[in-house]
Amino acid sequence: MNLFTELKRRNVFRVAAAYAVVAWLLIQVGDVAADSLGFPAWFMPMLFVVLGLGFPIALLLSWAYEMTPDGVKRTEDVPEPESVTPRTGKRIDRLILIGALAVIAVLVIERVWFAGSGPDTAEGATVESSATAEPTATGQGDTEGGRLPKVTPATEKESIAVLPFANMSADPEQEFFADGITEDILTRLAAIGELRVISRTSIMRYKNSEKSLPEIAAELGVSHVLEGSVRRAGNQVRITGQLIRAADDAHLWAESFDRELADIFTVQTEIAGHIVEALALQLTEGERERLQHQGTDNAAAYENYLLGRGQLNRSYSDFAEIAALENEAEARFRSALEHDPDYADAWVGLARVALQRLGDDSQRDEAHYQTAVDAARRAVSLAPESAAGYVWLGRAYLARGLGEAATEQFRLAAEIEPDSVDVLSAQAGISRSEGRLAEAVRLLERAVRIEPGDANLRNGLAAAHSALGALPAARNAYQVAWGSITPHEARLNCQLADLALRAGEIDAVRDHMARMRELEPDSPFQANCSLQLILSVRDLDAARQVYEHQREYFEQRRPLLAATLLARTQPEADLEPLIARAERRLREELPRAWGSWLDYNLSQIELLRGDPETALAHLTRAVERGWRSYRELELDISWDPLREDPRFQALARQVDEDLARQRAELTAQARP
Repeated sequence: MNLFTELKRRNVFRVAAAYAVVAWLLIQVGDVAADSLGFPAWFMPMLFVVLGLGFPIALLLSWAYEMTPDGVKRTEDVPEPESVTPRTGKRIDRLILIGALAVIAVLVIERVWFAGSGPDTAEGATVESSATAEPTATGQGDTEGGRLPKVTPATEKESIAVLPFANMSADPEQEFFADGITEDILTRLAAIGELRVISRTSIMRYKNSEKSLPEIAAELGVSHVLEGSVRRAGNQVRITGQLIRAADDAHLWAESFDRELADIFTVQTEIAGHIVEALALQLTEGERERLQHQGTDNAAAYENYLLGRGQLNRSYSDFAEIAALENEAEARFRSALEHDPDYADAWVGLARVALQRLGDDSQRDEAHYQTAVDAARRAVSLAPESAAGYVWLGRAYLARGLGEAATEQFRLAAEIEPDSVDVLSAQAGISRSEGRLAEAVRLLERAVRIEPGDANLRNGLAAAHSALGALPAARNAYQVAWGSITPHEARLNCQLADLALRAGEIDAVRDHMARMRELEPDSPFQANCSLQLILSVRDLDAARQVYEHQREYFEQRRPLLAATLLARTQPEADLEPLIARAERRLREELPRAWGSWLDYNLSQIELLRGDPETALAHLTRAVERGWRSYRELELDISWDPLREDPRFQALARQVDEDLARQRAELTAQARP
């Protein structure tokens, strides 16, 4: 008798199959129990070890022993004619069948029942502060002692934070290279629809942080963290990475890569691929293509691109420093393109620099605009699978006042990367201009979940809430932005004063303005904010003092506001030079006003020229095109000449009723 036949006779194969089925069921039950009952992190690994050790023991016992009516006996002690292994085999077959049915049932329940049991997964997480949280007595909002407000997951969507990779090179000047690797890996992962990836601004706050990984993950609201290091020596690069599950600090994957600089994109793709595999993510064909994207195979082009991007990511303190950073960034991007003219990311960088320069020098604005458009179009043609080119082309069109063309580019970008912060914030800007403020809030809340540490993004969310009339939510978002993420007490007091004005709390308005003047007595920013608020409370003497202190600034940079003041305080003054400058800035200079806000400002200009009929026509068109801002028509001194006109009153009611409807819609959608 050969070995195979004997194994079959002694039911060894049946025992192996039964053991595998029962072990699988035990693992499923253990996994659920571990999550539900809070078992320690070692429970599941220990279960695997025990079941693994038990398998050969079960096979050995099935070979060496046999169950008989008289009890367990050694197989060699049971004569073959008296053996009951056929009957035992049938019982094992029934056990296998029952176990297999149980396996099928578990799979069906998991795939069908639980797949739709949670909330919509498109938005990833909820921020504990957006719509209902009130500010604390300290004026810091819900910021947990100066830290970011915690973000709690709202769905089963996997999430990850790519922490800044440590620079292990001998040269500390290679810090830009480590940061660049971090951002590139983050960008690749962000293209995966099943994964929520925290964006750059938020994760860079944790560079050299002493906080533990679970603490960081809790603050960012992510389930996993990727950390690593970069060591560069000439054209040789070593990159290490490890993926860690935040819940139990378990290492899911770790590896080191020793490559030449030209192969850096391949390493980034491999790291992203390992993460996809470790998290069992399902990729679409388009996502697979974007994951494989190779920016350039030219080491010098890549290094210059990283240096240019690093310049744009640096902080600055004055306009001269901004100009110097922009000059250096442009030079680096152009150098990258000299080494590789088909490097799409470098074309995007060039478009970004050109747009940032608009408004610096009106004589060169047209050239900057054309550079931005040409560079963004080139990026789209070279990398149509990347959203970045479409985003910056849309922003260029927007700077020209081409709202419809910009909207189309943002739509194309959203089809590629719907969870890109750049895409979401751009779409929110369009929505707000067209009067869909509730939609703008939803888009910005999604963006904040991905980029919780960006003060400007929070400021945009606060402004949308404010325009909608959701003042407590706006107050909280401003406090997080300028009281916690990027502390700026003067700016915070400016925004809180505006909210107090909209809420009718005039004493609070004066308190905030006094604090702002105390902090920045000679700042044009303070003067601009103060003048608008003072005019709204009709304190013309105080407004005149603020204006005289910063006259040149107001006449050159805020001509419409200057004309509005002088129309009340110096009625005999010739306002046309200021009005003409304001209109030229709106219609001709870059970046231009567009859409509903263009008509709104033109209406104010016509009122200053003494033409209320044309002013009402522009205001009517602005409201029809979506202009909305809570209580602004009531508070803005510009509209005093039209207060008693029934047509103006009807427009104000229309705006108020639509804002109330949108607030109710947003509140209803926020309910569980």
